[in-house]
Amino acid sequence: MALRSVHLPSETIDLILANINDDEVRKRHLSACSLVSRHWHFPAKAALFHTIEFSSQSDTLPRDSQDPNITLAEDFDEILHDSIPPPNTALLIKHLKVQLLFPVTVDQISSILALHPAIQYLTLRLEVKHCVAPSVPLKRINLKVLNLRSVLFSVPALTPWSKDDIDPYAVWLPNPTDDVGASADKPSNCTLLQLLNLFGEVTTLVLENALTRDRVMWVSVPSLSKTRTFPRPTYRSALWAEAQKLPKGLSVQSLVLPPTFSVLHNWVGFLLLTYTRYALEHLQHLEILGEHFFSRDALTIVGPSLTYLKTTVLGDSSAEDKLPDPRLFERANNLSHFHLSTYIIPDNLTGDPTIVRRMFDNAVRPISVLPQTITHLTLQVQTCKSFVKTFEWENLDRVAAKYNRLVNVQIMVTVGSITDWNPEIDFLFFNARKKRPKVTDGPSTPLLPLNLETMRKVIIQRLPELRNKVGDGLTVQISKA
Repeated sequence: MALRSVHLPSETIDLILANINDDEVRKRHLSACSLVSRHWHFPAKAALFHTIEFSSQSDTLPRDSQDPNITLAEDFDEILHDSIPPPNTALLIKHLKVQLLFPVTVDQISSILALHPAIQYLTLRLEVKHCVAPSVPLKRINLKVLNLRSVLFSVPALTPWSKDDIDPYAVWLPNPTDDVGASADKPSNCTLLQLLNLFGEVTTLVLENALTRDRVMWVSVPSLSKTRTFPRPTYRSALWAEAQKLPKGLSVQSLVLPPTFSVLHNWVGFLLLTYTRYALEHLQHLEILGEHFFSRDALTIVGPSLTYLKTTVLGDSSAEDKLPDPRLFERANNLSHFHLSTYIIPDNLTGDPTIVRRMFDNAVRPISVLPQTITHLTLQVQTCKSFVKTFEWENLDRVAAKYNRLVNVQIMVTVGSITDWNPEIDFLFFNARKKRPKVTDGPSTPLLPLNLETMRKVIIQRLPELRNKVGDGLTVQISKA
């Protein structure tokens, strides 16, 4: 009796292969799956070569200090040779990860990318070396995701510090009458712009760590809720003039700045992108997380096309209420989704209700100046469990309910103890008393019931206007840290 073969649907095979997640055995298991039958061969092979990662090892660093350029070229030739895909696999590689321990020029990066014509996702960890006259790309690379995970760049010939920078409140922004052509006719010396010139349509650009080698003159200026640090006006002027040199070609639809340990790291790269004439012309999705802060400079440029904005504002306990600039969103005429994340964690253990209430009010103030086009509002709060009742939810209710087009409001609160958010407090007390103290969430604030559902109902009850306006569109979620 002849055996009857049974063929699984291709969707089922893809799901099976997608669940092989263990990196240690993934390659071996996918290789075995490719030998099951001709129906399994191509899906398994495509999954096997979907993501390729290569990096320079320590032995590929320049070894000849007498002539490092020659050694560097030889090392890059080795990397280029190793990056050549196996026969009949180049079109299967969709995600390419490149990590190099020595500086490379844009032309050298281009030669690596040329070997992988079908990539859709690109992750870079390298230093871009200055190239006097980089080659003009014959065909720009279109990507779904470009992740600059760790890219070191430079902007030569910076504008020096001038007496105009003495005013710490000066906010520089080019006027429409500025001569753009004078800067645009010259090739860019910025290695980040030289790198970005290789790409065309990029769905999502992740500026995870784009670091500059140059000395930047910073100045502290007030922002929505706290004092922030920005490049001085003359330095921003130099960045704007350099950004005009990026020719038309790069187009980014979504820009993401993940959290970093310092606001100063990605800010220069972010300014360069916002000052370009075409790169963010069609930007729709913007996420500025962590310590970053969106400024009026940036929103003036990217505002007209922006539909989604997600950002983080830290609660400020300053006694002086700092209202945000009412013109912050004046050009964001298409903004429909706004996601605000905040942390209400006092620096002390007392949990003074007045300080906690002021921190919450200052953190949510950006909601008061949003455009009337807002339809979806999300507020994400991380705080201590006893502070939730202290917050002025009625003020938030009154401010958010004024938006006529609002149809969906989502409030997500993550609660915990003070030591959950700031372990250093517990560590310091432990060293001082040689024992772990009992830390409360504030003796002057009555504790809410530990039942998270009860906490959720309390918040909903204090939002009557939003309940009447959006009905079932109002959702409140409470979770423990």
